[in-house]
Amino acid sequence: MAKGEGDNNCMVAPFSLFRWTLCLGLCIFVSHAPATDANPAPAELEKWREWVEARTINNDVFFRFEDGEVFRSDRFAGAGDTLGDFDGDDDVDLYDYKVFQICLSFSGPDALTVQACDVFDFDADDDIDLADIADLSNAWTGALRCGDGMVNTHAGEECDDGNIDDDDDCLSTCQLATCGDGHWRQYSADPADNEACDDRNLIDDDGCDSDCQHSAVTSGGVGYDFTCMRFRSGNVRCWGDNTSGQLGQGNVTPIGKADFPGQYPVLDFGAAVAQVEVGGAHACARLENGSVKCWGLGTFGRLGSGSTTTWGNAAGETPATQTAVDFGGGRTATMLAAGPSHSCAVLNDGALSCWGSNTYGQLGIGTTANTDISAPSTTNYGTGTVAQMALGSIHTCIRTTTGEVRCWGRNNVGQLGRNDMTNIGGTAGQMPTAIVSVPLGTGITATEIAAGAVHTCALRSNSTVMCWGYATSGQLGYGNTNTLGDAAGELPTGPVSAAATGYTIAHVFAGGEHTCVTYTGGQGVRCWGKNTYGDLGCGHVNFVGVNDVPISLGGCIANIGAVQPTTAYMSAGGHGCAIAADGSLRCWGHNDQGQLGYGHTNNLGDQANGELPSVEVPVWTQ
Repeated sequence: MAKGEGDNNCMVAPFSLFRWTLCLGLCIFVSHAPATDANPAPAELEKWREWVEARTINNDVFFRFEDGEVFRSDRFAGAGDTLGDFDGDDDVDLYDYKVFQICLSFSGPDALTVQACDVFDFDADDDIDLADIADLSNAWTGALRCGDGMVNTHAGEECDDGNIDDDDDCLSTCQLATCGDGHWRQYSADPADNEACDDRNLIDDDGCDSDCQHSAVTSGGVGYDFTCMRFRSGNVRCWGDNTSGQLGQGNVTPIGKADFPGQYPVLDFGAAVAQVEVGGAHACARLENGSVKCWGLGTFGRLGSGSTTTWGNAAGETPATQTAVDFGGGRTATMLAAGPSHSCAVLNDGALSCWGSNTYGQLGIGTTANTDISAPSTTNYGTGTVAQMALGSIHTCIRTTTGEVRCWGRNNVGQLGRNDMTNIGGTAGQMPTAIVSVPLGTGITATEIAAGAVHTCALRSNSTVMCWGYATSGQLGYGNTNTLGDAAGELPTGPVSAAATGYTIAHVFAGGEHTCVTYTGGQGVRCWGKNTYGDLGCGHVNFVGVNDVPISLGGCIANIGAVQPTTAYMSAGGHGCAIAADGSLRCWGHNDQGQLGYGHTNNLGDQANGELPSVEVPVWTQ
């Protein structure tokens, strides 16, 4: 076949670096690192073995060497008698393949203008194309090995990236890296494909999830003597007291007294869970499809299943087999909240629907009759859109998207924040005309709210916390036991002293007779109020907030180890939990039912002996 040398406008050899840089034309670059081979080349070809760059210029191939010299490809072409033997070392090996890749980069017959490429036209069709690859493989005589940078499909290689590392996209076995192969992929070509872990399986909630990211607790809640948490996988586990089947396992066996949450199956919902909320002895979950399932104690109709029957305490009774809450008209839930004996949901049409105990009008439906929601009803809370709900024992509060706080239900100690003691919601015609917004201060709105048993708190737009209602245990944090909000002019009041200099409050949480905050800098969880069982995590049982304020010497930041808490939960029963930034969970306080999840029934946080949890709750599959 006749070969043309092309129309070159550049000096061939030696090339100056200046001319190499300025040379114009269609160029293709191939990086090359010196390699070893089982069949060494003749001495005169050793220089060729050390080329560091190849470039096509005007339909020819040039090699640049470490010493700066450049040679045209025909310096070596035809040196051997074997078809495919570019460098004339009497074998077809890795070096020939490197040049074949360059020739293949030309389009169609253009490759024939490169004199060197003729040795690769195995099928003599005047073209270097993909059809020649199989023939190259058949002609191969050089040493083959995983890690040589060439994919040998005949040897079963899926990839070959020129190394034998197990932490990138191609394993040391030249197989593509996949999640679950037991190799931690940290250096993927696409950083989005990097793995945080790989435990050689595709099981969720065992510490390393099926997408090779660390398992993590994302949300949850604490009941009177039990705890439920949702994981990033969408699964849920519960532990602690199970007298009423509130753990959702279809039995009444407690979990956590002498065993760990991770030793038991995740709850069966039949679908992934978007949100879980915990009441006194019941819990509810909002599924990703917007349906709501509740289980545990059924009195007062708190499960919303159309009856007062307890669910979860008998074989076969799981959340998946429970009747979903019927909101009527095919409506679904977009937000969920639970109190000790009633629950509420914001629906996809913006309506608010509550069910369960209603002795003091806490459902806000103009009557004091309990409802199991067999006949769907809605709460008329007035204008605006609900951004958050907070449910106490016998009152309900909402925060609107404009930062207003409105409450209804019992008001015997000012928990509604009205500056009076008028109950709201249990009499026809009261809703919404009798509702008033809690006075938070001129120009100040609420960014978050929290409700304890009979007290309420708001994180205000000026980053301070204001609390009102019952104060007998110091839960308001003002250094006394005076109720607030039950008499004219008491609200608004000043901020709770819960943030020392340099600390900014990020979130506020409330339990039965406790209140907690976390900080934007991740400095920990600070709690005040009742402390019978070490509820506050201070290493003593002194109540904080009765005669002192939270940042006084009597207060503390709970010692939960060197973690950054993002969310905290407090229960009416006296225990609390915090989710750390790394997704781990720490719990402290009352533990008679194993509700802390550490496999024992010792209270944590009531003694100054370093007993506070510095390790995470073992919630992952054992």
